[in-house]
Amino acid sequence: MGSVDQSVVWITGASSGIGTELALAFARRKCKLVLSGRKVDALQTVADQAQLLGAPHVWVKPFDGTDFSVIPSLGAQIWEETGGVDILINNAGISQRSLTAETDLSVDQSIMNINYFAAVALTKSILHQMIEKGNGHVVMMSSVVGYFGYYQRSAYAASKHALHGFTDSLWAECSNQGIKTLLVTPGGVRTNISLNALNGKGEQFGKLDNLQAKGMEPDWVANKVIQAIESNKRELLLAQKERILVVLRRFFPTIYFWIIPKVRR
Repeated sequence: MGSVDQSVVWITGASSGIGTELALAFARRKCKLVLSGRKVDALQTVADQAQLLGAPHVWVKPFDGTDFSVIPSLGAQIWEETGGVDILINNAGISQRSLTAETDLSVDQSIMNINYFAAVALTKSILHQMIEKGNGHVVMMSSVVGYFGYYQRSAYAASKHALHGFTDSLWAECSNQGIKTLLVTPGGVRTNISLNALNGKGEQFGKLDNLQAKGMEPDWVANKVIQAIESNKRELLLAQKERILVVLRRFFPTIYFWIIPKVRR
């Protein structure tokens, strides 16, 4: 799409981590921002920071991403108030730390609702308007486990695999109508994602694991995402040691299946 400067950007999961850093990075590019999430006070804090950095207008639109009944009207409202969304970043999500055999089905359903169905619903809430306008950029924040399954991540990996299929299909259907897509697949990032992850009973895991503690900085990830949007990339893999597992799963599956039980953490 070229430069993102002065675009209207809607970011979900904007109250912390990568979402916050994306908001601040876009603010430096004089973008108008729509910030969504469930924590109103945290969103307002990010909005205040974004305006100090140069965002000409920031709309704070808190909502529960699993309340699918409000999403269509929310999308229509945001489109009308902003005059049109140029970039939608589906960043909200939740992780998992539990064995499949010890995970209640309700936890699988919750993770799918938050990570997959909410992103699909939000995209559909403004997709027709983007098509009518003839341009728009839909960004899906996925994970390296969208490429492979992993220990204690069955529901999380499944939700990210689903995002990959949806994003590829969306591009196939709408790329000739001016719609661009970007699938972002980070490895470990230094955020609270493991602290907020769900255990098998649906409770917070509450621990910072090594993958996050030694992960990439979220502001670095945010800047890489903006660069990928500007260069019209369709996929952005950001990973450290996890990158080798992506390569092995794709090109050397026999080796992958041999090694994966040995790298549990």
